[in-house]
Amino acid sequence: MRNVLLRYIAAVLLCLCAFPAAFAQQLEVCGRAVNEKTKEALPLASAQLIASDSTLYAVGLSEKDGAFCVETDSAGTYHFRLSCIGFDSFVKTITLSAETPRVDLGEIALKANAIGLETAEVVGRASSLTIREDTFVYSTKAMNVDVGTTISALISQMPGVKMDKDGNLTWQGKKVESLLVNGKKFFGGDIKTALQNLPSEMVENLKLYEKKSDMAERTGIDDGELTPVIDVGIKKEYAGSWSGNLLGGGGYEDKWTGRLFLSRFSDRLQVGLSGLANNLNGDAQVDENGNWYSSGWRTGWTTFRNTNLSVNWNNTDDKKAAGYQELNASFRFKHDNTDQRNDTWQENYLPGQDRVWWNSRQRVRSIDESLTGNLHYSLNIDSLNLLTLDASLNKNRYESNFKGTSATTNDDPQDHFADHPLDHVIGDNLPEEIQKLLVNTMEQYTYNYNDSRNFNSNLQYNHRFAHTQNALNASVSFTTSKRDLGNFHFYDGRTYTNGIEHDINRQYAPGDFHYYNLTGNIYYNHRIAKAAWWRTYYKYSFSRQRDDKLYYRLDRLEGWSDLQRYALRTLPANLAELSYLLDENTHYQTEFWREHLLGTALNATFGKYILNFNVQATYRDQEIYYDRPLETRLYRERKAIIPSVYGNVRYKFSDRTSIMFNYNGYAGRPDLIQLMDILNTSNPMGSTQGNPGLKSSWNNRGYVSFNTFIEKYQLSLWASLSGGNTTNSIVTKMTYNPATGYYNNRPENVNGDWYTNGSGGFSTYLDKEKRWNIDFFFFDSFNRTLGFLNIGDEDAQLNVVKSNNFSGTLTLGYRLEKLFATLSAQVISNSYRSSLQPQSNENGITQYYHFTTGWTAPWGMRIATDFGLWGRRNFLTRTMNTDQWLWNASISQSFLKEKNLDIKIEATDILNSRTSDLHSSTAYANTTTHVNSYQRYVIASLIYRFNWGKKKTE
Repeated sequence: MRNVLLRYIAAVLLCLCAFPAAFAQQLEVCGRAVNEKTKEALPLASAQLIASDSTLYAVGLSEKDGAFCVETDSAGTYHFRLSCIGFDSFVKTITLSAETPRVDLGEIALKANAIGLETAEVVGRASSLTIREDTFVYSTKAMNVDVGTTISALISQMPGVKMDKDGNLTWQGKKVESLLVNGKKFFGGDIKTALQNLPSEMVENLKLYEKKSDMAERTGIDDGELTPVIDVGIKKEYAGSWSGNLLGGGGYEDKWTGRLFLSRFSDRLQVGLSGLANNLNGDAQVDENGNWYSSGWRTGWTTFRNTNLSVNWNNTDDKKAAGYQELNASFRFKHDNTDQRNDTWQENYLPGQDRVWWNSRQRVRSIDESLTGNLHYSLNIDSLNLLTLDASLNKNRYESNFKGTSATTNDDPQDHFADHPLDHVIGDNLPEEIQKLLVNTMEQYTYNYNDSRNFNSNLQYNHRFAHTQNALNASVSFTTSKRDLGNFHFYDGRTYTNGIEHDINRQYAPGDFHYYNLTGNIYYNHRIAKAAWWRTYYKYSFSRQRDDKLYYRLDRLEGWSDLQRYALRTLPANLAELSYLLDENTHYQTEFWREHLLGTALNATFGKYILNFNVQATYRDQEIYYDRPLETRLYRERKAIIPSVYGNVRYKFSDRTSIMFNYNGYAGRPDLIQLMDILNTSNPMGSTQGNPGLKSSWNNRGYVSFNTFIEKYQLSLWASLSGGNTTNSIVTKMTYNPATGYYNNRPENVNGDWYTNGSGGFSTYLDKEKRWNIDFFFFDSFNRTLGFLNIGDEDAQLNVVKSNNFSGTLTLGYRLEKLFATLSAQVISNSYRSSLQPQSNENGITQYYHFTTGWTAPWGMRIATDFGLWGRRNFLTRTMNTDQWLWNASISQSFLKEKNLDIKIEATDILNSRTSDLHSSTAYANTTTHVNSYQRYVIASLIYRFNWGKKKTE
């Protein structure tokens, strides 16, 4: 009897689950809007479905011929309203159900209202936003974009969504983590590739929502993961067609660029191919009209060459159906050449009121090449069993040539030299007054190479128990990594504190690194309520790592202290026989980890509350074998229990308003190598040493956030507050050697560091026509950081630095048809207070004012330009206190019948005044670094867009 009852209950539950699924079919209300008097079609009429609680549930816009269809996936009785500017609205109550999935209202004649706008020009913009529960749906029908633009032009017209110049998206203050096309990941979810390439004319709508994890969608078991995503809906006529673009261009001073993009979207198969090559520093920015252009912002100047291929396939739309298969594969090849040049000014703190200054000039030329492949395959063996396989393979080669000079002085060089100090202090026969100023100088040459191979695989099996909705998940993963590396170093150093002492250190340091890990997991998910799961899980992991490093002192060979005689990468033919060249830093290191992790978690939805709690403990058994053939052989073992706790509570006032509280507490353990009292002197510019007395730490992290959207005003409003502290935080004790001017670094525990951050903002339109919009964002942080400073054998003193960093940005935008303009102002305040060095306290202010405008002419010409003023004041480094006027411009013309051919000319940094300066203050130093990130150029490009196989629409 009991089994019969259970089966009956299961059957009822199955019917209840299938009941709403039956209505998940497409339901729609269609018709045609016309002028009652002239019988002419009314385009851009707004067709709305309004629920009984007056919530706008779905919206559609009429086409040029007046035809409209407003779609929904929920059955029910609605108030249907058809409205158009200058006409009286039409209202009717309709019911949609499984028996009546489509209501055809036929031709609806709208009567001109008393204001008599029949002949008036309609200049307002229809709403593009529909909110369905917690999903924001933006229709492209009401958006005004140029032919040939990408989906970034659509996003710039979406209220509540912000896109920065690097293509990062935020929605109601939350960062959008991934991009989908028709519900499936595009290029692995790569947002920037889509923004740069997907044509706007292909897009039907864009949805923004918080997506559950793939495993939760497949199994129906909530694991607490929610990720903000943007989902691009492709128009039906483009399904199965190939679309893409080609770009090629060149400019003065041998500048060049090229790009290829090709994609195909269908119900079952998505294919994407992209290629990029340029010497313009690679990155791209977007203007307010969605047009991408080249920019230069990264540390160093890079020539890029990369290719990406992505293939996604599935055999049915129902992810829970028996026999469902999904395959995602991607391949990427990258080859980057970078020339990075740094000039650094640094004020190093010492105990009391003492300070020393360090200046450096560096140039690194590098090659970074990699080949990466990723594979994901999953199969629903039946309705209760799921199998998933993930694998990735990466091969990387990195080479770099480094040349650097540096000097330490006992007084601020800004008071002694009008230009760069290193132009005066490097070399022989220096004047006596300069020698008195100097502590040390160093010239360094280095060549590094690193060849690595990495392989990761994971096999996962999930079984859902019939009738109970409980589930068992088991997985096994394997990871291996191998690196072959070698470093050639040449140091030519001088110290000046005890007369001039000259020392040359030449090294060859080959290394061998090998790591592998084997992990097994088992999860049991127990359903305790309709939308609540209790999870218990266990993980076992075994790891082994070998990290051997040899140091040959080649300067011990006669004549090898002369780079002119023996080039940097030259090695003795019989090096393997010259073991006496190995110095005391040579070591052979092997480490083992064995971990047992036991945890429990609750993921549940109770009414308006969404809960996620997780508690786990890890038993870790570690061993390290450390062998220095010329000194000592060490062994250390550690066994410990490492706890962690996580909690997240979200309360939804409505589908558009919520508040979230989050806490994360976890233990930290020093590495075993940090616990070994080993002195490493391989770098003559400073040494490192372990500390056997280090303690474990505990980290507290808290976060609260609030966001809401008021549809009537198209107002997005958000705010967040976070903070945390660490007990037994591991910091560095820097011991200054006054004879050499270099430091010994040793880890130490300290208490008292903390941080707190606050941020918030809003975005809204200012007028009914949605021409004017305003955005505001701020971020404010307070930090208390600690560090130990001492000189020689003196007692260490604790330096406490309190910092406050504030950034606020206000943007006003205007858009009318093909004209747009924005004006923004940003203020950044950096305040630092040091307990040991009050004379180094700083209140730096940065102000940035920026104006951007663009216009598209009826004949297809686009003109855009932007002006900016970047000003800094009150920084201790005098070179920071400058004003920079910035000006960029571009012009393009579209050709051919479909406007799919563009000729474009763009100029970057026309005034040649843009520089990159990075500034920071810590408990140890005040640092300013100038890097070569911007370079003026003018380039002309030819852009061709194409589509093959587009279906004809009626």
